[in-house]
Amino acid sequence: MHVRAQNAEVPTPQVGIGTADEMRCVNEQLLLAGLKAQEQAQVEITLRAAAEAALKVRDEFISIAAHELRMPLTGSKASTQLALRTLEAWRVTPAGWSRSWTISSAT
Repeated sequence: MHVRAQNAEVPTPQVGIGTADEMRCVNEQLLLAGLKAQEQAQVEITLRAAAEAALKVRDEFISIAAHELRMPLTGSKASTQLALRTLEAWRVTPAGWSRSWTISSAT
């Protein structure tokens, strides 16, 4: 078959059907390429799952850290309030408190 271009005949390339051995070789290459693509997809799925797990841990850490930063003295404040209430229950005044501290320290 020929194609005419501006009064000149140019031969068109013929696409031939390969031999059985050539077809087997092409099929093997396609099969290997498909297996490699599946393997790569599995690796990507595994890596994505690991990344998502790491993000979840990071988000949980940030949440806890943010809470602690908003309330940095909560524990100290509670301990101080408990100590003051205990002193009030014993009816110790600040002057007596320092005197009690001196006595306790001396022993």
